[in-house]
Amino acid sequence: MALWKTTGPEGLHKDTQPIDDGTLARLFSPAPGPTGLYTLPKVPSNSAQSVAQSTFGIRINDASKISADDWVKKINSSDGLDDYFKPQIQSKDPMIFLKNPKKFIVPKNVIEKVWLTDWLSAFTGGDWEMTTGFLDISVDKGDAKGPVITFVHTPDLSSGDTIDGFTQHTMTGTFRSLPDVAIEMGITLPDGATLASKRKKLIVIASRIALSLGGKSAKPFVLDDTELVSTWFHEIACHAGENTEGIPDIHGNAHVELCAKDIDAMFGPSKVVRQVFAEIDNFVKSSTPAKPGAPSKKPGSP
Repeated sequence: MALWKTTGPEGLHKDTQPIDDGTLARLFSPAPGPTGLYTLPKVPSNSAQSVAQSTFGIRINDASKISADDWVKKINSSDGLDDYFKPQIQSKDPMIFLKNPKKFIVPKNVIEKVWLTDWLSAFTGGDWEMTTGFLDISVDKGDAKGPVITFVHTPDLSSGDTIDGFTQHTMTGTFRSLPDVAIEMGITLPDGATLASKRKKLIVIASRIALSLGGKSAKPFVLDDTELVSTWFHEIACHAGENTEGIPDIHGNAHVELCAKDIDAMFGPSKVVRQVFAEIDNFVKSSTPAKPGAPSKKPGSP
């Protein structure tokens, strides 16, 4: 319980008396007025406390390779994003928040994005945290059934953060057919993450890729800003926001696919991802075993 004294007509209130663990803020009590009433000091508009009061936003994990301020810099430098978004997306480490998520300004002469409502929803609660991650891709030639292509997402987490076993399993995928492969640069976890910040839901955006072909040493790739910002909008609009709203938030749903298609069209394809896929494709084609009974070609034959 907070320490206190009975207030008399003139407001006996010791401003040197610290507030104990029974309150949320450990601050010195404000000085009393002539009738025993006092007002809270004005919070600076750019302070972390002001941010917390105005909107919960999305918290950036302390272990993330990209800070909240860095994310906003990348967003502001993006050529694919409509300019009216940029001044309304703000940051104060470790938070990314919107200037006014309840009254987001869309110019009258533009068509509102089909995913705008979903994207805004992710910023109006206090559940979501975001971090970067590492995507490990390994490709083996396999057998007559096809190659073995394995993807493993590893998020950058702070001390005390954990991902439960089942959720960790969902961050690993194995494919036996090249046409089935989709390189997912982000993954959204509405449950299964235990975070030191006490937030309940996690968005992971891969900022690095390592590709290993046929057991050889992994080749590193670093994602460019276009791919990072595209994935940032995709994960928030197509998955996190829709999860917040309680509507379908997985691929295969018509609205999710429509949102994803629009965001992809805004930013265009990533050169890095296309390069990774091309290397996988070349390796798979060059290592595909001949079908049983197929005639072998003699050296020099067409």
